[in-house]
Amino acid sequence: MNHPAASATAGAPLFETVAPGVLRIDSPLPFRGLRQVNLWLIEDGDGWTMVDCGYGSDEVRAQLEAAWAAALGGRPITRLLVTHFHPDHTGNCAWIAQRWNLRPRMTSPEWMAAQLAVRDLFTDDLAASSAFFVRHGLSPEQIDVYNEGFILYSACVELPAGYAALAQDEVLAIGGRVWRVHVGGGHSPALAGFHCAELGVYIAGDQILPKITPNISVVHWEPLGDPLALYGQSLKRLRAAIPDDVLVLPSHRPPFRGLHGRIDELEAHHASRLDFIRALFDDCDSMTGAECMKHLFGFVLDGQQVYFAMGEALAHLNHLLALGELEVIEDGAGTIRYRALRRA
Repeated sequence: MNHPAASATAGAPLFETVAPGVLRIDSPLPFRGLRQVNLWLIEDGDGWTMVDCGYGSDEVRAQLEAAWAAALGGRPITRLLVTHFHPDHTGNCAWIAQRWNLRPRMTSPEWMAAQLAVRDLFTDDLAASSAFFVRHGLSPEQIDVYNEGFILYSACVELPAGYAALAQDEVLAIGGRVWRVHVGGGHSPALAGFHCAELGVYIAGDQILPKITPNISVVHWEPLGDPLALYGQSLKRLRAAIPDDVLVLPSHRPPFRGLHGRIDELEAHHASRLDFIRALFDDCDSMTGAECMKHLFGFVLDGQQVYFAMGEALAHLNHLLALGELEVIEDGAGTIRYRALRRA
């Protein structure tokens, strides 16, 4: 396995202020195509609330120590909120919890997903996911790329002994202001975002990103799952709950305004992907997930990208399956294929 280290960019600012009492730390990542993640500090009385933990590496921990020394004004981190279980958000969770003597807060499904993944289960059961991808048409060569290039969760995440649960619509008092929890699905089991109406700020995690789209994937544990439907439902709830003019603090890339317009773009993106796949079936009777992946992502993929690309292709196929436009069949070799249901 290759486990590249994340390292901070020399000369980069340690933090920036994005709203009154809210600071952004731009933290490095080792993934091809995804090189940074945003971590947030919120002034909280005699201390600070931190949102997300960064990728688990010595380089990132050194960056955090330097940022804390420059930004905290001698006050401690007194609360840690984690948006979701993915390694760029949970990596240093145990280290931060021990460093500041606190218990992290996240939704229960995210905590359980992290507990499984850190034991090389769930998303990180390579044997099971490889067998799943083989049944969906990945070649032996692609499986080798996947297994050699996939960065195991256990290589970059450490979890503390316990946590405290977050729930939908829970109200958190941070720095004398109300922050409301909004839970979304599709990208991960139950991603928590945080909205402060007084500041006009929404910490979105990966639920809403500018320019790039959150990965929406089928995992082998739920082979007929429809995460795209869950994601669409979450976007509709956010549109109804949070004003358009809020300052969105995403987990990747800079903050932006225009929440509802970005939701429109994300919905249109997935609608376009579905139409693209529908058009593919005009020229063929059936296809595998791997064949669909090749049409959607024509460029050369590394191991990590194979995982995301296969999951995303299957998410769109499964959504069309749930809509009654496709059916699942198996050929004589046990390969799973999706076949269009032709309508009169």
